[in-house]
Amino acid sequence: MIKVSITKKSGLITKVQAQGHSGYGPAGEDIICAGVSALLQALKIGLEGLAGSELGSIEDGFLACPVSPDSQAQFLARVIELSLTQMATAYPKYLQIERGRG
Repeated sequence: MIKVSITKKSGLITKVQAQGHSGYGPAGEDIICAGVSALLQALKIGLEGLAGSELGSIEDGFLACPVSPDSQAQFLARVIELSLTQMATAYPKYLQIERGRG
């Protein structure tokens, strides 16, 4: 299962972290892993573009990325949160979203 943790403070997303593999299908054919990976990589690339520097870390089965309070960064993170939430609703055995305060 993929677990995505979204940390918020004062209503703003401050960090997105994900780990695991969905197990939905064989490696290279797993549509859940591919979808989550694409969304999270887009988030990291977008946030880095806004910040003008490299942020967080990404490895096989793991991502951790801070999110600035900037309105554009928050908008991007919220879009990713909504997208992942819809995926988790459709595939609850393979993707879990955890929300916390930090």
